[in-house]
Amino acid sequence: MAGLFESIYKISRSWPIQHRVMIRPRGGDFVYDDAEMDAMEADIRSLKERGARGFVFGVLNKDGLRRKDSPHFACSLTSLTTIIPVILHHRDYTLDQAKCRRLISAAGGLPCTLHRCFDWTPDWRAAMLAACNVGFNTILTSTPTYRNRPCSGQQPTVGTAVETLREMADHAVTMPRPIEIMAGSGLDETSLRALLSRTSIQWFHGSASTPLSQAATHAPPFPMGPQDQELRKSADRNVVRLLHTIINERRQGN
Repeated sequence: MAGLFESIYKISRSWPIQHRVMIRPRGGDFVYDDAEMDAMEADIRSLKERGARGFVFGVLNKDGLRRKDSPHFACSLTSLTTIIPVILHHRDYTLDQAKCRRLISAAGGLPCTLHRCFDWTPDWRAAMLAACNVGFNTILTSTPTYRNRPCSGQQPTVGTAVETLREMADHAVTMPRPIEIMAGSGLDETSLRALLSRTSIQWFHGSASTPLSQAATHAPPFPMGPQDQELRKSADRNVVRLLHTIINERRQGN
């Protein structure tokens, strides 16, 4: 589901597995209005009553200052052959601590993970402290640096972020209360081995997925939205088994 909220039926079928449920009502940014917050809180309370073991979510502030970044080069609208410098703007996000506290309160003491909205924050140390203060006990991140800025986001995978993840895991032990770093996004055999050998991280997140064969999918006559053009994937038990074996070998000192 690309990090979106799954159906309660499918989630409840997997209760025997110790897992946390993603609460993300839509794609796009992580700035939620009152109606969306009401829905997220209701989902958490309902899932808790049905036996959920924990939750994964995050809410960001929309009032970060818009800033100019360094010039990028792009084609002009009038000519695909004319390259002109343009200034792109984007927003520095911060953790919305009040709204995160509200959802953590709804979880009623169950463990809560801050998801990769963390990677949109401009200062991962400040964001980690904020996450710790509101009550998260885990942070899911791929934590690279962006153009040598002290920032935790803007790259998609853990493979490019091992050194920052190492620094982050070391910093986590200095927090006023325990908080774990979970490395995720693009996790494969190579990046997992690097993380295990070069960081103190003990928790990992990955889809372990492979594309479904064309015979297993049904192409729509025409797309109803961008999701209909995405390649469908499914968790691959062989990939899961491989990653599990690598972790167990490391824990056994092999």
